Amino acid sequence: SIMMAKEGRSALAIANALGSNVQNVFLALAIPWFARTLTMEGDFAIAAPGIFGSVLWMGGTLLLLLVMATTGGFKLYKRDGILLMVT
Repeated sequence: SIMMAKEGRSALAIANALGSNVQNVFLALAIPWFARTLTMEGDFAIAAPGIFGSVLWMGGTLLLLLVMATTGGFKLYKRDGILLMVT
């Protein structure tokens, strides 16, 4: 992502960063959890204190990104990048 941004290919850098995060969350977490729920009955506890807050933070950052992209004509500017780095 950093190399693409330095080459002026910001769209590719953003797509790379978002794609890797989506893959990590949905493939690395969702598939094993889904498989586990298929092989057992009832609920199972997950030791993940604070996960709800983290999910809310991630969702808020995604919402912020979508708002910036749609209001900016699907272009992100330097100020947008700074704001996303702060969040």
